[in-house]
Amino acid sequence: MLTSRESLQREALALLAKLAAQSNTIRRSVGETPGCISGITSALNKDGAGLEVRRSAVNALYEVCKDSYPIRELAFNNNCIAPLLSLISRFEGDTETQGKIVGLIATFTSDNDRFRSAVRDNRGIHALVELVFSLSSTLTPENKNSEKDNLIVSILVSALITLANFVGPTTSDPIRRVADASDIISSGGVLALVPLLSSNYEPLQEYTCLALGNLAMVHPECNSTISSAGGLTSSIPLLSSPNESVLTQALLLLSALTLPLPPPSPPYTENPSHQPPPPPPVEDRANTFLSSGGIPPLISILTSHPSANIRRGAISLLANLLGDVSGQGGNDALWREYVKVGGVPALIAMVGSEHPAAQYRGALTLARVASESPSHRKSIIDCNGIPPLVGLLPSPEMLACCAAVNVLSHLSLEKDCCLQLVDFAAQEHLVKIGSASEQGVFPPEVRFQVGDIFANMAAHSSCRVPLCTAGAIPRLIELLFSAPTTPMATDPQATAAKAIGLLASDQETAQSVYDQGGLLALLPLLSPPYKSTTRSSAALALATLCRHYPPSRTALLTTNEENQTKENVNGNSSAPSTPTLSASGSTSSTPLGSILHIMTSGPDDNLRLLMLELMETLSNETGFAPLIESNGGLNRLINLLDYYQNKNHNNASIPSSPTLLSIAPTTEPLIMLLSIISNLAKDSKARILLLRNGLLPLINRILMPPPSPSLLVQLDELSIEEKQDDKEKFDIGTSNDIECKAVEIIGNLCSNEEGRVAIYEAAMIKPLLRIMGRSFKVNDGIQMQPSLDGAMNSNSLATLSSRTISLLSLNEANRDSIREVGGVDVFVSILKPYTTNSPMLPNGNGTSSSSPSTLPSLAHVMASIDNLSFNEKNIEVMFSRGLMSAVISLLGSPSLVGDESTQVRVLRLLRNLSSHPTGYERMSQLLMCNGMSALRGLIGTMFAAQSDRIPTMALDVLVNLSRGDKCRKGLCDLVEEDRVSFVTLLDHCKKRGLALTSELTEILGI
Repeated sequence: MLTSRESLQREALALLAKLAAQSNTIRRSVGETPGCISGITSALNKDGAGLEVRRSAVNALYEVCKDSYPIRELAFNNNCIAPLLSLISRFEGDTETQGKIVGLIATFTSDNDRFRSAVRDNRGIHALVELVFSLSSTLTPENKNSEKDNLIVSILVSALITLANFVGPTTSDPIRRVADASDIISSGGVLALVPLLSSNYEPLQEYTCLALGNLAMVHPECNSTISSAGGLTSSIPLLSSPNESVLTQALLLLSALTLPLPPPSPPYTENPSHQPPPPPPVEDRANTFLSSGGIPPLISILTSHPSANIRRGAISLLANLLGDVSGQGGNDALWREYVKVGGVPALIAMVGSEHPAAQYRGALTLARVASESPSHRKSIIDCNGIPPLVGLLPSPEMLACCAAVNVLSHLSLEKDCCLQLVDFAAQEHLVKIGSASEQGVFPPEVRFQVGDIFANMAAHSSCRVPLCTAGAIPRLIELLFSAPTTPMATDPQATAAKAIGLLASDQETAQSVYDQGGLLALLPLLSPPYKSTTRSSAALALATLCRHYPPSRTALLTTNEENQTKENVNGNSSAPSTPTLSASGSTSSTPLGSILHIMTSGPDDNLRLLMLELMETLSNETGFAPLIESNGGLNRLINLLDYYQNKNHNNASIPSSPTLLSIAPTTEPLIMLLSIISNLAKDSKARILLLRNGLLPLINRILMPPPSPSLLVQLDELSIEEKQDDKEKFDIGTSNDIECKAVEIIGNLCSNEEGRVAIYEAAMIKPLLRIMGRSFKVNDGIQMQPSLDGAMNSNSLATLSSRTISLLSLNEANRDSIREVGGVDVFVSILKPYTTNSPMLPNGNGTSSSSPSTLPSLAHVMASIDNLSFNEKNIEVMFSRGLMSAVISLLGSPSLVGDESTQVRVLRLLRNLSSHPTGYERMSQLLMCNGMSALRGLIGTMFAAQSDRIPTMALDVLVNLSRGDKCRKGLCDLVEEDRVSFVTLLDHCKKRGLALTSELTEILGI
C-alpha cells in the first residue's frame, strides 16, 4: 500500500477489502494489523493519487470499518473524515463508491459527538445536502426497482440517516443540535428533503420522515420552515401507507410538526435582532391537516390498526391537532369535522390510553363535543365513553382527571350518563375530588363542576340514595360557601343549592339532607350578599325539604339563627363560620321572620315566588300563626295581597308600602298568598287580627271585580255577561283557583260570630252567592267533574262556597241578606237539576242514568236553606219563589240515593216547617198541588234508607202532616191507592223499632 506504483497499491487495497469482507475475525485481524488503517487513510489523502487508488481505498476502508467501532476509532484518528467528504463530489456518477462513502459517514455520525463534530467541521452537512439534491433528481418513477435506482435510494437513505443523526437525540448537546439544524436549513436541506416524502420508495419515505421529524423537534424555526416548504401536506398521504415503518415515522413527523415547542434557552443566531419569525400557530397547521384530508386516515388508524405502537403515535398526533379545546381556543373546524366523520370512538380511545397528554387532550375535546348538543352527548355515551372517563377520576395525573370531570359535567345532563356513573361508582371518586381538603390539589372550578355533576345526577331518583351514601351532601354544603375566584358562566353556589334541593325531593334522601345539616346550611343563603340565583335555589331547596320531610318544618319554625356557625352545619369545629341570615331591614332573628321580610321586600320576583312557596308549606304547621303574629307578618301579607291585586286588576302603581317593588302580574303568587292567609285564618287569634287589619275588602275585590258598565251580574239567571275587553281586564275575578282560595278564607273567617258579622258588614253575601250559583251550573245535564290533575275546579268551589254560605246563614243578619240579594233564587237554580219527575217507589226502583251526579256540597246548600227557615219572612219567600217546591221534589230523587247527609238535611227542614204554623199551611198546599208525588218520594226515602235516622225523621214529618185534615185525607187516599206498599213500609219501620210508627198507623187507619 505504501508503494508508489498505483497498480500495486490498488491491488493491495482490493485484496484487503476482499479479506475483510470474508468474516468478522479476518476483518478484525486486518484492521488490527499495524499500519493497515494508516495505509488506507494515506491512500485517501495522498496528493496526486488517482481515482482508482482512492476508490480502492474507499472500498477497503468501508469493509474494514463497517462493523467495528475500534477500527473506526483508529481510522478517525488517522484523519479519514476529511478525505472521505471531499471524495463525495469527486465520485459523481459512481453511485457505488458514493454509496460506500456516505455509508461510512453515516456510520461515523451514528457513533458519537466527536465523529459528528469532525464531519461538521469539514462541511459534511453541506456536502450531504448537495448530494441529496443531485441524486434525488436522477430517480425516475418508471425505473423503480432498477438496480441503479435501488443503489441511489440506498445512498440517499445513508445521507438521510447522517442528517438525522446531527439533529436527533444522539447529539447530546442541545446547543450543538440547534446549530446543526441551522446549517441544514441554510444549506437548503429542507427543500432537498421534502420532495422525497412524495417519492415512490418506501425507504426514502421512512428516513425522510425520520430526518425531518428530528429537525422539526429542534427549534420552532425548523418546524415553521418544514411546514412552509410543504412538509406537512406531503406527509399526510403517508398516513395511508401499508408499511408500518413508514407509518410510524410519518406519525412522528406529523406529531413534531403540530406540537408547539418552546424556543431553546440559547439563541441559534448570533445576532438577537435577527431572530427568525415565530412558527405558524398549531391551529393553522391543524387547518392544513384538515383541508388536506388527514382526518379519515387518522381515524382509521386510531380505530382499526393492529399495532398498538402506531395507535399510540396516532393518539399523540390527534392530541397535538386538537390543541386546547377547553373553550378558550382549539380548532373548532377540525374537531367538528373529526366528530362528523365518526371520530368519537377514537377520542374515547385517547381517554382510555396510557398516555397522560393524550388522555388530557382527548378528554378536553370530548368536553367540547359534549357541550355542543344532546346528540353529541348521546354519541359519546353510546360509544361507551363513560367507563374510561370514570377511570380517569382516580388518576394521579391531575390534568387528565380534571378534564374527565369537565366532560362528565356535560354528559351528566343525560339520564343514561347519570345511571352509568352510579353503576361504575363514580360518585365515590367525585366526592373526594369535590372535598374542601383537596383544594390544594384540584382547582376550585373542578370542584364546582363536581357540583354540577351532583346536581344533574340528583335529578334522577335512582341516583339520590347512592349520592347520599357516598357523602355528596357534605361536599355540596362546602360548595355553598365556596365562592369562585374567577367569573363563571353559572353560579356554583346556586348549583350546589339546587343539588341539595333535588336530593330533598325524596322522603328518604330528604331525611339525609336534614340529618347532615342541609337545613341550617341553606338558611344563610336566602339573604344578601349572595346572588339572586343562589338565594332562589336555596329557597327552592328549603321549600322542597320542608315539603318532603315534615320535621324540617318544625325545625325551621323553632330555629334561632343568631348563633349559627358552620359547626352546626357539618359538625366540624375547625370549619370557618357560616354567615348568619340577616335580611336587610329585618328585626327578627328567626328564620320565619327573615323569610317573611324577604318575601315582602326586594326586587327579585322569582325569589319572592319561591319564598311564598316555602311559606305556604310552613303555613300548615301548628306554630306558624303565632310566629307570623309575633313578627308583624299579618300586615305584611295583607299589604302584599293588596299590591298583587292592584298589579293584576289594573296595573296599578306601587302601593304605599315602600318595601314592595315591581312584581310581574301573575295569578300563581296570588294563589299561594291566599293559601297562606287561609291557613292563618284557621287560628282564632290570627283570624281576629286579619279581620281588624282590612283583609275583607281585599277578598271582596277578588269575589266582585270593580264595577263596569259592561259587567252585568244577574243572579236570577246565574250568568255573567262581559265584554271581551272586560273579561281580559278582570280575568282575576273569573279564575277558579283564586276564587276557591278566597272563598276558603271567608269560610275560615266565618267560623265565629265576629267573622260572620264582619262579612255581613263587608257586603260579601252577593258575590258569594254568585260564585256558588256558577259553580253548580250544569252543562247539557252533566255536572262538571274534578280534573285529572287535581287542580281546583267547579266541584271544589261548589263545596267551599256552599259550606261558607251555610256558616254565614247561622247569623240572622246574613240570613236576611241572603234573602234580600236573591239567594233564594240561587238555591232554586241549584236544586233544579237534582229534582226528578219519576219519584222512587217504595220498592226502591226508579233510578235515572241521565240525572246529574250528586255533590257532597248539596248538603251544605240544604243546611243554608234550613237555617233560612228560622225566619218567618224567609219562609214566605222560600215558598213563593219555588224553593220549597224544589226541596220537596228532591224527595225520592235518584240523585240523592246513598247521599244520607243531604237527605237528613232535607227531612230536618221539612220537619221544622211541618211543625211551624205558617210552614205547615204552605206545605199542605204544596203537597196538594204536587198530587202527592212528594209523599211518594218521602215514603220511598224511608224504605231505601240504610240507617234508622232517616226513617225516624220521615216519620216525624208524616205524623206532623197527618195532624191536619187535608194532609191526613191525602195520606189516606194514597194508602188506598197502594195499601200493600204502605203496610210493607210500616211493618218495616215497626221491625226496626222506630218511634211514631204506631201513631202513624193509627192515624192512617192501617
